[in-house]
Amino acid sequence: MKIKPSELISSGYELQSELQHHEIAIFIQPYIFRKNIASVFYWLFNFFFLAGSIYKIFTCAIGIEKSFEFFALGFFGLLPLIPLHELIHGLFYKLDGAPTVQYKANFRKFIFYAMADQYVVNFSSFAVLALAPFVIINSLLLISILVTTGSLSFLFAGMLFVHTSGCAGDFALISYFLENNTKSMVTYDDIEKGKSCFYKKTNY
Repeated sequence: MKIKPSELISSGYELQSELQHHEIAIFIQPYIFRKNIASVFYWLFNFFFLAGSIYKIFTCAIGIEKSFEFFALGFFGLLPLIPLHELIHGLFYKLDGAPTVQYKANFRKFIFYAMADQYVVNFSSFAVLALAPFVIINSLLLISILVTTGSLSFLFAGMLFVHTSGCAGDFALISYFLENNTKSMVTYDDIEKGKSCFYKKTNY
């Protein structure tokens, strides 16, 4: 049975930090640059994919100008991918057992997130639901790149690159766990107070 937020302190946990949802960019920014498996993988994936895309742009048969144009057009593909990305987060919250999932958006800061109010998750559960959109959507886009040719292939490549950029927050939060002893940490969302709380087991 899942532990409830009200039971955390009596179960040997203490508050590690609070993430105010309106300040999420400030909270996560340092962690995407830490030297751990999550952040290193994120930057290596971006580097090699972008390097491969640039190579293809300069060597493809349709020409540099047209290939770059369609790669850039792929950036607009982020718009339909945003709701899909968040719905996948929500689906994996539900698969983990969360009774309800809510979706929030801050259009001014271009931040979107799925939340399960007062539902406590440990690192393993959080890592799965955080990485699920990256794995599922990018896998589909990679397949699309491989099975298409010409300008369409570059369109999917642009979509994949911009979607991976949008996954920075997910990788940064995993990086936060890794920097603070994953085995002893849990987190939950408090929608009413507009924050996420991270607790660490004191007697671990």
